[in-house]
Amino acid sequence: MIYENIQIPNHADGIYTVDIPNQQDGEYEIILTIFDKAYNKTIHTLTQTLDNTAPTAKFLTPAENSLATEYSTWTNQSKKILISTADDISGIRKCNAYRNGSLFAATTLGAAPQEYIFSYDVTNTLTGKITHYFYIYDNACTIDKTRNMANINSNGNSRYVSSQVWLDKTPPSITINTDSNVWHSAPVTIYADAYDYPSAGGVSDNSGVKSIQYCVTDTEICDNNWLDYDFGVTFNQGGIYYLHIKAVDFAGNEAIASKRIMLNTNAQIVSPVTPTDDSLHTIYNKAEDLYIIKNTAFSTKYHFYIRDDDISDTIKTEIRLVSQDNTEHISQTEVETVPNGLSMREVIFNLPYTKADGSILPDGVYTMYLSLSEVKNDRSSIKAIENAKGCEVVIKRNAPPTPIISVESEAVNIHYPDETLSDSLNRSDIKALYKREYKAVIDNRPDTNIYKPYTAPFPADDMVVTALYTDMAGNISTASQRIYKSGSGDGDGSIATDGNTATIEESRPANTYYIGTRRDKQTGINSSMLNFLN
Repeated sequence: MIYENIQIPNHADGIYTVDIPNQQDGEYEIILTIFDKAYNKTIHTLTQTLDNTAPTAKFLTPAENSLATEYSTWTNQSKKILISTADDISGIRKCNAYRNGSLFAATTLGAAPQEYIFSYDVTNTLTGKITHYFYIYDNACTIDKTRNMANINSNGNSRYVSSQVWLDKTPPSITINTDSNVWHSAPVTIYADAYDYPSAGGVSDNSGVKSIQYCVTDTEICDNNWLDYDFGVTFNQGGIYYLHIKAVDFAGNEAIASKRIMLNTNAQIVSPVTPTDDSLHTIYNKAEDLYIIKNTAFSTKYHFYIRDDDISDTIKTEIRLVSQDNTEHISQTEVETVPNGLSMREVIFNLPYTKADGSILPDGVYTMYLSLSEVKNDRSSIKAIENAKGCEVVIKRNAPPTPIISVESEAVNIHYPDETLSDSLNRSDIKALYKREYKAVIDNRPDTNIYKPYTAPFPADDMVVTALYTDMAGNISTASQRIYKSGSGDGDGSIATDGNTATIEESRPANTYYIGTRRDKQTGINSSMLNFLN
């Protein structure tokens, strides 16, 4: 009981007003006892429900209802927006639904249930971050006190709720950065890129790439043995593979791309490059990985061994002989080695010592470079080795510079100059192959007519000094000088003609010998003079 025995003031027209403000929600019973002037009594009971509280509203999640959509998280399904509402007093009357600011649905209930779930389809035409908001009304209405009646068309208490549905229905785009028809040399790393693009210009519905995985098989069918992709996929062994890349965006859209990877196991050079046995006659001298050709040779047959596990490949070898003094001085040739059913194969080629125009390569040290390509059955080619160093070749057809004989402080000095035609021939290991010899034939001393290695200046005497300068290819330069004990030599550099002496031309190639001898009347020709030829 809230109020009891409240007397309402009399009204001439019999209109009485009862106004009870600030009451709590609930159902109220008002009992009116009415008396006329004769004190006749009438009792009227009025039941009135008061509801000033907005209904409750809650978005249902997929965990609560499998038909419900996700909110404020990316999804690729247009499911349903489910709003669970409740009003214990007046009940639920209607809901107005808005999408991106526009009314798209209005639902009015015939009855006014105390609980109701409103259901709206998520759009099938829009994507991106879509804003939804809703006004839920209960069944309460206002009172028209003037006319003493209920405003049944008035809106009840309302509840405002809003949410966003993020829709992305476009799968990521995958690029595998290789050509399926190209052979690669092992090992090789193949890279892939995945991007999540908007479905159209001006539409922000790209949720972004969440994960990238890869799978490698030997067939076009992926076995779903997915591994996390980090930064490239490396293939180490030869063969034909299939690389599958899977990208998933944050909405759950999935894309898979595949590429064939043709991997070649590179051929390997497993031996030095050397002249063949039947071409050794073209070689005058040799050192480690260095061959000095005879000055009469214009080509040499070389060979080396390779190992190629792809036994059906044809090996194409390109050979270049390049001058260390001038790269324009070059000789080139190529050869194809067909399969023999074995992984080990011999490559044989004939290398000319001439340029493309047929002119002879000049003197100098040359480097041999080898480039190997593997030719597949489909005639596609893959470069296995590029410009590998084979060996060095020395071409020397001209005699070395003429030795210089001089006398200083009663000592004879012999200077053997550097090569002037080719700087590469002055390399220390090459110069070490030169022979520097001399003989100092003292007057009336035939026993001194012997060639010896020159190492240091020697005392002057009445003598004829002959210097020999022999290069690594056997070409010889000579110089002779008449020396007097006083330490001076004659001005014109003439040599003595008496006694056991030899006159040798100033220079000559290794295959030509011009020897002038003067026969001594008593002893004949001294055979020891030919010792320098050994």
